[in-house]
Amino acid sequence: MLRVIFTLFFATVTFLFGVNEKITIKDLNNLSVIKESGLDAKRFQVHDGMIYVEAIPFSAPNERVEFFLSPNFEYIILGQGIKADTKERLSFPIDVELLKGKEAFTYGNGKTHYYLFTDPECPYCRKFDLVMKDFKESSTFHVYFFPLQKHTNAPKMIDYIMDAKSADEKFERMYKIADGDTTYQKALISIESKTKTAQMIKMHQKIGHTIKIEGVPSLFSNLGYTVPWSNLQP
Repeated sequence: MLRVIFTLFFATVTFLFGVNEKITIKDLNNLSVIKESGLDAKRFQVHDGMIYVEAIPFSAPNERVEFFLSPNFEYIILGQGIKADTKERLSFPIDVELLKGKEAFTYGNGKTHYYLFTDPECPYCRKFDLVMKDFKESSTFHVYFFPLQKHTNAPKMIDYIMDAKSADEKFERMYKIADGDTTYQKALISIESKTKTAQMIKMHQKIGHTIKIEGVPSLFSNLGYTVPWSNLQP
């Protein structure tokens, strides 16, 4: 039976494997708590003596779970780790190779690349859309559409955005929608364009599910780490 503590606590771990000995995935998978919980550890990080693990349940190979191990390695501690200085959530990087060349469009001319999963009907996504212009010269955004099921206008918005000819025009349409423009409601879009866009959305959603998108907007760095969009500075 999975033994779980739901409250995170922070303590210095004296590793059972020895202070100077390197811990491996094999070591973690040999722990009783991992075996008995039916988990297959895939990656881990060490933060101030705490081991943060990403694992896949044998009963659900398409899912993943992230957790801390207690100092005595007898408990799995579920919870979200937050870096005190930056307020960033602890996370494992995604494989950005899955994203390259599959974006809806790119925006910006900067050397710093970001991968953005967004929904034009999402109010938080709209807030970020409205500030993206501030980063045009410093950053390049690769945009992917991940419309939430409850946002019934999102597909029509994306049809309108993607019917634009250039990447800059696509962004301008997304920007204006975020600013309250409703032109998309009466826009005449060809069946061919709608079909192509629907296929793209399906691909983006498949990628999003693969990398475990939990909400939008989701922003990732060029190394695949989650970036809090509210912390970005022009």
